[in-house]
Amino acid sequence: LVSWGISQQVVFNVREGSYREQIIIPEIEGADHPDAVVFQSEDLDSTKVTLTYSANYSYKYTIKFDGAKGISINHMTLKSESSYYSRIIEIGENSSNIKLQNNIIIGPISTSSSDYRALIYSNSTKNDSIEISRNNIQYGSYGIYLRSGSLNLKIESNQLINQYYYGINI
Repeated sequence: LVSWGISQQVVFNVREGSYREQIIIPEIEGADHPDAVVFQSEDLDSTKVTLTYSANYSYKYTIKFDGAKGISINHMTLKSESSYYSRIIEIGENSSNIKLQNNIIIGPISTSSSDYRALIYSNSTKNDSIEISRNNIQYGSYGIYLRSGSLNLKIESNQLINQYYYGINI
Protein backbone atom coordinates (compact mmCIF):
# COMPACT_ATOMS: atom_id res chain seq x y z
CA LEU A 1 0.00 0.00 0.00
CA VAL A 2 2.61 2.52 1.01
CA SER A 3 5.03 1.70 -1.81
CA TRP A 4 2.60 1.48 -4.72
CA GLY A 5 -0.67 3.04 -3.55
CA ILE A 6 -4.14 1.95 -4.63
CA SER A 7 -6.33 2.41 -7.71
CA GLN A 8 -9.64 1.35 -6.14
CA GLN A 9 -11.11 0.61 -2.73
CA VAL A 10 -9.22 -1.92 -0.59
CA VAL A 11 -11.01 -3.75 2.25
CA PHE A 12 -9.14 -5.73 4.90
CA ASN A 13 -11.51 -8.20 6.54
CA VAL A 14 -9.71 -9.10 9.77
CA ARG A 15 -10.17 -12.63 11.05
CA GLU A 16 -11.49 -13.30 14.54
CA GLY A 17 -8.81 -13.06 17.21
CA SER A 18 -6.65 -10.80 19.33
CA TYR A 19 -3.75 -8.95 17.76
CA ARG A 20 -1.02 -7.09 19.65
CA GLU A 21 0.21 -4.48 17.19
CA GLN A 22 1.06 -0.83 16.86
CA ILE A 23 0.08 0.60 13.48
CA ILE A 24 1.18 3.81 11.78
CA ILE A 25 -0.81 4.64 8.66
CA PRO A 26 0.83 7.28 6.45
CA GLU A 27 -0.57 8.90 3.33
CA ILE A 28 -1.30 6.27 0.68
CA GLU A 29 -1.27 7.25 -2.98
CA GLY A 30 -4.80 7.03 -4.44
CA ALA A 31 -6.54 6.87 -1.03
CA ASP A 32 -7.82 10.42 -0.97
CA HIS A 33 -11.56 9.66 -0.96
CA PRO A 34 -13.75 8.35 1.91
CA ASP A 35 -13.50 4.60 2.60
CA ALA A 36 -10.59 4.11 0.20
CA VAL A 37 -8.95 1.70 2.66
CA VAL A 38 -11.19 -0.10 5.17
CA PHE A 39 -10.09 -2.24 8.10
CA GLN A 40 -12.99 -4.17 9.63
CA SER A 41 -13.78 -7.40 11.43
CA GLU A 42 -14.56 -10.13 8.95
CA ASP A 43 -18.08 -10.75 10.26
CA LEU A 44 -18.75 -7.11 11.29
CA ASP A 45 -18.91 -8.05 15.00
CA SER A 46 -16.90 -5.58 17.12
CA THR A 47 -16.37 -8.16 19.88
CA LYS A 48 -14.59 -10.73 17.72
CA VAL A 49 -11.47 -8.78 16.69
CA THR A 50 -9.30 -7.04 19.29
CA LEU A 51 -6.31 -4.85 18.50
CA THR A 52 -4.23 -3.92 21.53
CA TYR A 53 -0.85 -2.41 22.30
CA SER A 54 1.16 -1.23 25.31
CA ALA A 55 2.20 2.29 24.25
CA ASN A 56 5.24 4.11 25.65
CA TYR A 57 6.67 7.64 25.87
CA SER A 58 8.00 7.68 22.30
CA TYR A 59 4.96 6.04 20.72
CA LYS A 60 1.89 6.96 22.78
CA TYR A 61 -0.76 5.25 20.61
CA THR A 62 -2.00 1.96 19.22
CA ILE A 63 -3.00 3.38 15.80
CA LYS A 64 -1.67 6.63 14.35
CA PHE A 65 -2.97 8.30 11.21
CA ASP A 66 0.15 10.14 10.02
CA GLY A 67 -1.14 12.33 7.21
CA ALA A 68 -3.41 9.46 6.19
CA LYS A 69 -6.40 9.99 3.96
CA GLY A 70 -9.43 7.81 3.19
CA ILE A 71 -9.00 5.29 6.03
CA SER A 72 -11.90 3.64 7.91
CA ILE A 73 -11.67 1.42 10.98
CA ASN A 74 -14.95 -0.39 11.60
CA HIS A 75 -16.39 -3.07 13.87
CA MET A 76 -13.31 -3.80 15.98
CA THR A 77 -12.31 -3.64 19.64
CA LEU A 78 -9.35 -1.32 20.16
CA LYS A 79 -7.75 -1.49 23.58
CA SER A 80 -4.80 0.05 25.44
CA GLU A 81 -2.55 -2.17 27.55
CA SER A 82 -0.73 0.81 29.04
CA SER A 83 -2.03 2.56 32.13
CA TYR A 84 -0.13 5.82 31.45
CA TYR A 85 0.34 6.25 27.69
CA SER A 86 -3.06 5.02 26.66
CA ARG A 87 -3.98 6.87 23.47
CA ILE A 88 -5.61 4.34 21.23
CA ILE A 89 -6.15 6.49 18.13
CA GLU A 90 -3.91 9.46 17.33
CA ILE A 91 -4.84 11.56 14.32
CA GLY A 92 -1.74 13.38 13.06
CA GLU A 93 -1.30 16.49 10.88
CA ASN A 94 -3.03 16.70 7.49
CA SER A 95 -5.15 13.57 7.91
CA SER A 96 -8.52 13.58 6.14
CA ASN A 97 -11.49 11.37 5.35
CA ILE A 98 -10.85 9.31 8.49
CA LYS A 99 -13.76 7.26 9.85
CA LEU A 100 -14.02 5.38 13.13
CA GLN A 101 -17.35 3.54 13.15
CA ASN A 102 -19.00 0.86 15.29
CA ASN A 103 -15.90 0.14 17.38
CA ILE A 104 -15.44 -0.67 21.04
CA ILE A 105 -12.61 1.52 22.35
CA ILE A 106 -11.36 0.67 25.84
CA GLY A 107 -8.75 2.56 27.81
CA PRO A 108 -7.61 2.11 31.40
CA ILE A 109 -9.55 3.47 34.34
CA SER A 110 -8.01 6.90 34.87
CA THR A 111 -7.72 9.41 37.71
CA SER A 112 -5.80 11.92 35.61
CA SER A 113 -6.68 14.76 33.25
CA SER A 114 -3.56 14.12 31.12
CA ASP A 115 -4.13 13.99 27.38
CA TYR A 116 -1.71 11.02 27.31
CA ARG A 117 -4.77 9.08 28.47
CA ALA A 118 -7.16 10.47 25.84
CA LEU A 119 -8.48 7.50 23.86
CA ILE A 120 -9.03 9.32 20.55
CA TYR A 121 -6.59 12.22 20.27
CA SER A 122 -5.48 14.90 17.84
CA ASN A 123 -3.44 18.00 18.50
CA SER A 124 -3.62 19.04 14.85
CA THR A 125 -5.63 21.97 13.53
CA LYS A 126 -5.06 20.85 9.92
CA ASN A 127 -7.33 17.84 9.58
CA ASP A 128 -10.42 17.54 7.39
CA SER A 129 -13.46 15.25 7.32
CA ILE A 130 -13.02 13.22 10.51
CA GLU A 131 -16.01 11.05 11.47
CA ILE A 132 -16.35 9.32 14.84
CA SER A 133 -19.71 7.57 15.01
CA ARG A 134 -21.54 4.73 16.77
CA ASN A 135 -18.55 3.76 18.94
CA ASN A 136 -18.59 2.54 22.53
CA ILE A 137 -15.77 4.51 24.21
CA GLN A 138 -14.85 3.43 27.74
CA TYR A 139 -12.62 4.97 30.42
CA GLY A 140 -9.50 7.09 29.81
CA SER A 141 -9.08 10.71 30.88
CA TYR A 142 -10.94 11.89 27.76
CA GLY A 143 -12.97 9.77 25.38
CA ILE A 144 -12.29 12.17 22.50
CA TYR A 145 -9.75 15.02 22.63
CA LEU A 146 -9.46 17.01 19.40
CA ARG A 147 -8.04 20.45 18.74
CA SER A 148 -10.55 22.81 17.23
CA GLY A 149 -9.85 24.02 13.72
CA SER A 150 -10.37 20.70 11.99
CA LEU A 151 -12.84 21.04 9.13
CA ASN A 152 -15.94 18.89 8.64
CA LEU A 153 -15.76 17.14 11.99
CA LYS A 154 -18.63 14.70 12.65
CA ILE A 155 -19.08 13.11 16.07
CA GLU A 156 -22.40 11.34 16.55
CA SER A 157 -24.17 8.49 18.33
CA ASN A 158 -21.18 7.45 20.45
CA GLN A 159 -21.49 6.01 23.93
CA LEU A 160 -18.98 7.72 26.22
CA ILE A 161 -18.62 5.74 29.45
CA ASN A 162 -16.67 6.61 32.63
CA GLN A 163 -14.12 9.11 31.33
CA TYR A 164 -12.34 10.74 34.25
CA TYR A 165 -12.11 14.32 32.95
CA TYR A 166 -14.28 14.88 29.84
CA GLY A 167 -16.16 12.65 27.45
CA ILE A 168 -15.41 15.04 24.57
CA ASN A 169 -13.02 18.00 24.52
CA ILE A 170 -12.82 20.03 21.31
